[in-house]
Amino acid sequence: MTNTLLRGLLLAAGVSVVAAVTAVVPASAASTPAAPPNAHVSADPFDVYGGHRITNGGTCTSGFVIDASTILTAGHCTMGGLNGWRWNTHRLGDITSYRFPGADWAKITLAPDAVPVSAVLVHGSLRPIHRFSDPALGESVCKTGATTGTTCGQVTALNVTINIGGQVVHGLAGTNLHAAPGDSG
Repeated sequence: MTNTLLRGLLLAAGVSVVAAVTAVVPASAASTPAAPPNAHVSADPFDVYGGHRITNGGTCTSGFVIDASTILTAGHCTMGGLNGWRWNTHRLGDITSYRFPGADWAKITLAPDAVPVSAVLVHGSLRPIHRFSDPALGESVCKTGATTGTTCGQVTALNVTINIGGQVVHGLAGTNLHAAPGDSG
């Protein structure tokens, strides 16, 4: 997804763009993992961050944290239902707002014991998210998905329109990243 589109989606979802970030990180950053300062280890409550498998009958991937009670995922993940999203054995929360088709975002309001961490899983380690930028043609990027893990490639096109299950989504960035069903988020 282009960050221009992301910025528009976040504004439409009522999210402050100043705090917006993307779970796609430059390829150069993917090779030097570092734990974010606000991460903690606990059995219950549990940390929530981008790039992790989430389930609700089907599988999607958590996007990034947008505030103290909300994380994003793909809007087309709503086709599996709005309620009862899970993070491993924990109840993650429910989708309370989304836009699909046209755009492709969904806000999951987190369960009370979910602790949001502004980070994304990259090659098995958490990387803090500090900022975002618009993609550029030829830029190296990485993504982390629940099915394929972390894969890297390049931005190959901008303002792409795609069809997801018969529904059209506009304004995305095209890449040559390897992705598969379940990586959406």
